[in-house]
Amino acid sequence: MHRDTGGWEAKGAIVDTVLLDHHLVEWEWAHTGRIAQLLDAQVTPFREVNTQDLYRLAGPFLMALVRPPGVGAYGAALAATTLAWLGAAWSLFIIGRHMRSASAGIAAAALTATGTGYVAFIGNVDAHQFGYAAVSVWLGLAAAGGALGILPVARGWSREVGLGLALCLAGYAMEVAYPLLLFTWLYYGGRGLLAGAWHPTLMRLGVVTLSFAVPYFGFRLVAEQVLFERVEAFNEPFARLAGRLTALSTMGALPWLRSLAEDTLYRWPPLFPLPVTLLALVGAFAVSRRWLLWCALSTATIFFAVLVVKPAFRDLFLAAPGVYVLAACGADWMAAGLIRRVRPRGGQGAAVLQLAVTLALVAPAVAMINADLWGDYWLPYMWHGRQ
Repeated sequence: MHRDTGGWEAKGAIVDTVLLDHHLVEWEWAHTGRIAQLLDAQVTPFREVNTQDLYRLAGPFLMALVRPPGVGAYGAALAATTLAWLGAAWSLFIIGRHMRSASAGIAAAALTATGTGYVAFIGNVDAHQFGYAAVSVWLGLAAAGGALGILPVARGWSREVGLGLALCLAGYAMEVAYPLLLFTWLYYGGRGLLAGAWHPTLMRLGVVTLSFAVPYFGFRLVAEQVLFERVEAFNEPFARLAGRLTALSTMGALPWLRSLAEDTLYRWPPLFPLPVTLLALVGAFAVSRRWLLWCALSTATIFFAVLVVKPAFRDLFLAAPGVYVLAACGADWMAAGLIRRVRPRGGQGAAVLQLAVTLALVAPAVAMINADLWGDYWLPYMWHGRQ
């Protein structure tokens, strides 16, 4: 519905788009598309590749996996993005249900399913939508698995190993592994240390980190030393971080921090329009302190890691899960308060009414995010024009 000449695909200049399988896509489709074609044995194996294309592997692998015979890259990207989209929505439902209620989970899934990132990239051959899904799914696994782990009934170290392996997969969707690992140490490690269980906490975090690092860096070693003759560094996060730290030493700490604050104020509204932000602020009062810290820390870790390295709207949206689930809980809390005033004794159909009012409260956010459907292209302009 969004992919017309004036919608999310229109980036302000026709030179930014190409025709792929008779559909307009961003010219950058080749970054992801050629890796998908390589994995699907559609092209002659090449010996030179850049790090961005090679290490954003999860999306192309999924595209190659779901592509039926005779279907081009566009159809494969659409199918793979839909699966990633559903995975992200389901994960936010799980988190919202754990934080508050099933209706909050459904509202979180609805916000995710209609969120700016997926609207921007649905049907596009790109890595970003898979990065968004990777963050949501990994956070959903961590939240559903208890204090640390993805399998509540797991024995031994299997849940920590599973979480580390899942983090490795997320890291090969986009460059999200390091912020997620930092969040793991800050939140779960901090809780364990405050509880006085520093030894088992450090052991478990060490297993998660090792289970992530061995396959993550092992694949990079094999790729650069065996599979390809030359792997060229391109768009590397640590190279960009070095540049920002150089700016810090040149500008001084206060001007550098001021520039980050200005970037945040400028970029937050197109990422999380006012209805979403207001609901998230209400949600801060609707959840326990533990879950509030979980949402705040996951959002802040990812947001500021990306802000320091590459402050583009499409990358900053990686921090969306914590904001969206708080917004959903805020809507659910407001709905419960309204229903208590109208029907203080509850009664039959209370759960259905609760869900209906909750969804009605998130509807303005959904409408504003998808306003390009009736001709308001402010969000597409900001995302693709101003970036």
